[in-house]
Amino acid sequence: MRWIAAAGAAASPHPTGDAHRHLGFVSLLMDISSEMVHSLLPLFMVGTLGASALGVGLIEGPALRRR
Repeated sequence: MRWIAAAGAAASPHPTGDAHRHLGFVSLLMDISSEMVHSLLPLFMVGTLGASALGVGLIEGPALRRR
């Protein structure tokens, strides 16, 4: 099979090389976004939903224990 490179770009030496890099980058972005959401969740629960600090602790405690 013959691979055609984009204008001025070098062809990937492996047929799936570019796909692996793209999937790795998307995975990195997903990890970053999930960590951001996880760190902001207690603030949302207290500020928007009106949960108490005790309520957040009762929810977060077992969740952190499972890690």
